[in-house]
Amino acid sequence: NRGFKGAVAKLLGPLNAALFQQIVYRAIAVDCCTERHYHDHLQDYSIEPEKLLVVQNATNVARFYPGPVRDARNTLGLNHFDPVIGFVGGSPAERGGMQMLELAVRLRDSFPQLGIVIVGKDTNGLLQRRARELHVEDRAMITGEVAYEEVPSYIRAFDLGMALDRPSRWQLTGNSYQKVRQYLACGKPVVTCIEPESELVQQGFVEPVPADDLTVIEHAVRNLLARTSTTREAFTERAARFAREHLS
Repeated sequence: NRGFKGAVAKLLGPLNAALFQQIVYRAIAVDCCTERHYHDHLQDYSIEPEKLLVVQNATNVARFYPGPVRDARNTLGLNHFDPVIGFVGGSPAERGGMQMLELAVRLRDSFPQLGIVIVGKDTNGLLQRRARELHVEDRAMITGEVAYEEVPSYIRAFDLGMALDRPSRWQLTGNSYQKVRQYLACGKPVVTCIEPESELVQQGFVEPVPADDLTVIEHAVRNLLARTSTTREAFTERAARFAREHLS
């Protein structure tokens, strides 16, 4: 459980820090996936600045690319949902899944066929239980873990992807989430917690939101779902091209 893991992590923390210090001291270069990691490493480990590089996460665009939404939904048994708000990744209860279930309540009058699709391990059945509490189990598909080969099809079935995190973790590490890159490579807009000055925000690919403010999240989701089909098609082409050129 988390309490035991936390105790072990606390116990081993000093040893890990000492080992890491020795590794980076001998390294020719050290890459960090976010600016926050970069500045933390400078401060905490006395690393020479010229050794540090910021190299954001990328994705496999040979596997993640746009495809027909209807075909994906038919294949996955999601054709009764429209629109679909989706998540794919680890720890979904902590990274957007709970907020998505709350959104189902807020949006169901506006979108009677709304589907919430959450792909990832539902530890201790937290999401399933919350869906029942909110009486949205009929519009929430919580798949559990699926084969990696199936992930692109799920993303193609989405209208938008969610990628949130615990506020404390995001503030500590920043955002270089793999799932954001996968969503964009498949041409899907993203609602995520990210710095407003991020290029992904400036380019209009993601909607920045605080993970703990459902009203702001709802507003961002409604704006994305209100786009015309022409706007969606243009976005899909532009996002996939950006992923090929900058995120792979």
